[in-house]
Amino acid sequence: MRIQSNLMGMNAHRQLNINNLSGSKSIEKLSSGYRINKAGDDAAGLAISEKMRAQIRGLTQASRNAQDGISMIQTAEGGASAIHDMLQRARELAIHASTETLVDSDRNQVQDEISQIINQIDTVANNTEFNTIKLLNSDGTSFSQSVIDTLNSEVPKYLNDALALLNDATIFGIAYPSSTIPLSIEYTNDAGASYAARMGSSDGSSLTLQINLAQVAPGNVLIPNDALDRLIAHEMMHGMQFTDMATFLSGGLSNEETWVAEGLSMLIQGGNDFLNNVKALPNTDSDYLSANNAAIIGDAWGGGLRDYTEAYLAMRTLHEITDGGIAAFIDRLEAGDNLDAAFSNTTQDNSAEVDPGADFTTFAQFVSWFNTSVDVDTYLDNEDAFSNGTGAIRLGTTQGSDSNLTSDDTVPNLNQTTLLDTYYNVSFANATSAISEAKTFLIGANAGQTISFKTRSLTSSSLGLSGMDYSTRDSANNAISIVDSAIERVSNARSYFGSIQNRLEHTIRNLDQTSENLQAAESRIRDVDMAKEMMSFTKNNILQQAAQAMLAQANTAPQGILQLLR
Repeated sequence: MRIQSNLMGMNAHRQLNINNLSGSKSIEKLSSGYRINKAGDDAAGLAISEKMRAQIRGLTQASRNAQDGISMIQTAEGGASAIHDMLQRARELAIHASTETLVDSDRNQVQDEISQIINQIDTVANNTEFNTIKLLNSDGTSFSQSVIDTLNSEVPKYLNDALALLNDATIFGIAYPSSTIPLSIEYTNDAGASYAARMGSSDGSSLTLQINLAQVAPGNVLIPNDALDRLIAHEMMHGMQFTDMATFLSGGLSNEETWVAEGLSMLIQGGNDFLNNVKALPNTDSDYLSANNAAIIGDAWGGGLRDYTEAYLAMRTLHEITDGGIAAFIDRLEAGDNLDAAFSNTTQDNSAEVDPGADFTTFAQFVSWFNTSVDVDTYLDNEDAFSNGTGAIRLGTTQGSDSNLTSDDTVPNLNQTTLLDTYYNVSFANATSAISEAKTFLIGANAGQTISFKTRSLTSSSLGLSGMDYSTRDSANNAISIVDSAIERVSNARSYFGSIQNRLEHTIRNLDQTSENLQAAESRIRDVDMAKEMMSFTKNNILQQAAQAMLAQANTAPQGILQLLR
């Protein structure tokens, strides 16, 4: 028997400490309701739980955002409804004033009322606000219907012009779609965006062409027709890439594919204007590839003036060194080749102006040569090729094709829509009411999960009501069609408001359901099972009492040594 080390007591004490700690944890969990109160309880579970909590709180706020968006839209729709009522009265008055049972003095009374109606329409349009945000005139940043009407008329013709060029086998050799493709034209107003127009597609089965009025019609003045024609041709080239070049669409564009896609579109638009603008920038060497201008393609696509210029120069150079010109390269992309295969299946050799020195089999080889070759340097400095005209390619199968084209020559104005109507089902997403600024609602737990709401300008001038005359029978009769057009525009605006409101309501239901499901999942990770934990607490409580009793027994055991000392 030993007295210096009471091993039974030490063991009982250790077990008592363990039971006390377990009991303490059980009490903490039972009193808080959480299984995880600190990272030590479940490190991985805590990390997952906190991530879920961020999503849950984000979804909850997104639901409130969507509800606020509905409130904004309801405010806009309420103002539009009031304008609708006034337009119905205006139409009623026009019909009244169109009959010969009235004399001029009667029509003057009608004119007084219609003048007040028009003034009130402006008042409603100017004063309909949500949180100081104007909804029906957008602080004067809206675009007149005349600008939109002009675009409605001209853009289809410009798209047709581009189709006529793109399918010409001597230029690009791009085949027309094998079936009719939906093409939606949508107007936007984003003064902070750099794009003037952009073509998009989710899967190649349909296209959406967005035209940014802030860039195309600054101050309600359209850019020159030839510039708009070339811009639309650029975007139609992208449209053909989406529908006719499978590799370009598969999984979205890679950085390398973006360089090629933009360069090809610049070949039809003409890139010499861009080149001249870049050369005029500060610190730009006249020798385009020397000094700080090395390695101009292959890096991350930035979308700036230099990027478009460099992509154009690269594709223009590729055209010069490829047997069959750029059309041969496009043929391979249409056949489903990726960029490396397109190089492998075409032949690059010495042309009259530039010598690649080798037949490229990969895109990387072409990039390395283009970025460093002195021969390319000399070619790009050729004033004849890159100073005169626009630089658009018009002879795609001929190396060294002429670039001395005027802006009007680049994309000839055919003034028809025959090709477009044959291969595309064109619709306008918002062509019957003046477009104002887009308001973006964040309706998700993460950045970029948004819905855009475009306000409308429903002032009398936007609706074409300014100066409407009811003073004679003929003018009153003519006013009927004017008011009918205004009613249609307001109806379209209200229909749009309603569709966005319905979308937000669906969004709220989805957000709330997703939040509930995430909350349930987070609860299973973070919350304590009270019944199970109570069982553990009871067990630990009994063990604590047992350990205390055994510790007391262990402490009395050495008392037996006293019997040996008697």
